Parts: sequence; C-alpha cells; structure tokens
Amino acid sequence: MDSINKNTTVSNDKKQKSYMDIFNENRERDNVLYVKNKFMEANVEDNAQNSWNKFQFLSTFLSKVPDYKLFNELIDKRETKQRDYLGKIIKPLLKENRSGLYPDYNSSIRTLDNLFQRNQVVMMNELHWHPKHRIFANKLLNTLKANDFKYLAIEAVQRSQANFLNERSFPIKKTGFYVQEPYFALFIREAIEQGFQIIGYDDFNVKNREKEQALNIKKVLKEDPEAKIFVYAGIDHILESDSTKKRMAEYFYEETKINPLTLDQVEIAVDLEDDIVLLKSDLLPKDEKINPNVDYFIVNNIEPDLSEIYSKEELSSYRESFEVLDNYKDQEIFLSLYFLDEYAKHGMESIPLLNRILKVTNSEFKLSLPPGNYQLKIWDKSDQQIISEKIKIRD
Repeated sequence: MDSINKNTTVSNDKKQKSYMDIFNENRERDNVLYVKNKFMEANVEDNAQNSWNKFQFLSTFLSKVPDYKLFNELIDKRETKQRDYLGKIIKPLLKENRSGLYPDYNSSIRTLDNLFQRNQVVMMNELHWHPKHRIFANKLLNTLKANDFKYLAIEAVQRSQANFLNERSFPIKKTGFYVQEPYFALFIREAIEQGFQIIGYDDFNVKNREKEQALNIKKVLKEDPEAKIFVYAGIDHILESDSTKKRMAEYFYEETKINPLTLDQVEIAVDLEDDIVLLKSDLLPKDEKINPNVDYFIVNNIEPDLSEIYSKEELSSYRESFEVLDNYKDQEIFLSLYFLDEYAKHGMESIPLLNRILKVTNSEFKLSLPPGNYQLKIWDKSDQQIISEKIKIRD
C-alpha cells in the first residue's frame, strides 16, 4: 500500500481531523460519494503535505468510479505537466519509427508474447489509483497463460488471504484494500478462472519490506523451481536499481540469480493516439525526471470501461426506473452492482462489478452490462440506502 503509507502524517490536533483521519474512518465504507464529500468538506490547513495527502487518498477512493468527473480532474491536474514534458521526448521517437518501440496495442502484445516465452519471471507495476493499469494486466493474462505462466503474485493481496482467495475463486474486501476497486477484482477473477494460482507476497511487519517481498516470491521457486511467475507490484518495487534504496526486483535477482523482465506502466504518462505503446527503456535519453532502471516502459492510455473487459456482443443495455429517485432530483447518488452469487454468500463484503456516481435528472437510469444476475444497491450522499434490488440481464 505504498501510496497510502508514503508521505503521510497524522494530525496531533484533536480539534481538527487530518486527511489521514478521514481516510482511516472511511476506508471500509462502500459509498464513495459520501467519502468524497467528507474530503471535500474537511477543514484542513492548506499546505503542500496536506494537498498531497488529500490527492492520494481521494484519488484512491474515486478510482472505484473512474468515469467520475472529479476523479479525472484530479488525475489531469497532477499529470498534465508530466504528460507535456514527456510528450516532447516520446512523440519524436514515434515519428522516427525507432527499433525497440512498438507503437500500438497489437505490436506491443506480439512483442510481449515473445518476451514472455524467454523469461521465467515478469514483473509489472501499477499506480494504486489507476484502474487502467489493472485493465491492461487483465488483457495480458491470455498471453501469459499461453506461455506457461502458472503463478500470479500480487502485492495488493493480503498474504493471509491468498489461500482463501484461490479456494473461493473471487476476491472480497478482506482480500486487500486496493483489490476493492472493481477492475482489480475483475483482473483477479479472470486470472483464477484461467487457472493462475494467486500469491500474496507483501509484508509490512518486517524491517526490510523490499527484501521480504523478494524472499516471499523466491519461496514459490523453492517449491516449484521451473515455475513461471507474473509479479504485479506497486510503483517502484520493480526497479532493478534505485539510487535511493534497494528495491524488491534487485533483491530478487540477488537471491535467485533470475533476471526478471520488468515492465513499468507508471513512469511514462503521455497523451498518444493508441491505447498502449511499448518501448525499451534504453531508447530514452538520460533525464533526471525519468528512472530508466527497468527493461520496458508501457504508455497506457486505456479509458476504464467494461467494454475493455467484455466484447460489444457481451454487453447489453439495462434501463430501469425507480420512483424513489424523483425525491433526489439534481442530487448525486452512488450506485453499486454486485454479482448476485457473490453477494448471496458474502453480502457487503463483496466487491462490485461496477460503481457509478450519477446525478439524478429523472427516475430513470441506464447501464451497459454483461448478462447475469446482480444485486443493485443505491445510496444517497448521506450514506442512506435508498434502493436494493435483484436484477437479471439476459443474453
């Protein structure tokens, strides 16, 4: 949970709540709209540290509704300068058609397929507030499976919960905090369906977290020496060297003498026409703003949407009207849609397929959904549940 533990401070002022206080009080709350309002209404001193805390906490909650306007405004505000700066480096490389640069999704996947054949361990990272990173990881599963990858080691999965997860075949809240984001949960469901064994490897209760992560992944190889492992990590843990500290990937190489293939989705944010661009890290010039100590960079511009997971033929339009919504005209409401079989067993411990924050204009709303049986739940901004209904989407 790097982004939640990094650069955070808890206020000692009992009269004034910090953003960390608000996060801790609401981390298990389902209603993202309610939590958003708590952050936006908080009377917290305006300084650089508090601004950073507010961004990381609020963007992490809002990542559960990635089509929400405020979420995208927060991300754009944070990344605009980076995108402009890196665009001046990346776009000329695309025009030059340089070797080692794969300018679209299909060429990137073909290249990764070849790389997966030749590597026993692949490590890819994510930013914890970017569902698009989980969507691309999901899209890689077929290619990984075709190349005999057996284990999926996920930093965000609690080690104590991994066995329960594999037995159950779907995540619940206890599985891990970041896993509660719907596209992360879809990634895990798909991996288990394809036969991957999920491994939790992170541990905060040690002196050297980076080394412990590496040792826990090494344990898989001790039990299964020929195993091929896909490691899905947070931010800087996949760096093969780092001037500030030794990271998990470097420790892993020291411990196993296996040089992992490292894929960085985090470092390079650029607005490009194609959803996915893959490039060798050594194509980039030396620059203090770029950490080049991985094998490849992935420029990920996927727009989170269920159409990235399901084909157009699998999605159906669902339209429903509830009279009670007339009482909330011009107000925002929070909607969650759960898989009915998961909800029947685990209730509000379940992780939704979909969340939405909607502004009510009339009693009707519509969604695009895959066929199946679902539990629909809607709350108002004060966290009062106003609708709970079972629905069925037909083929």
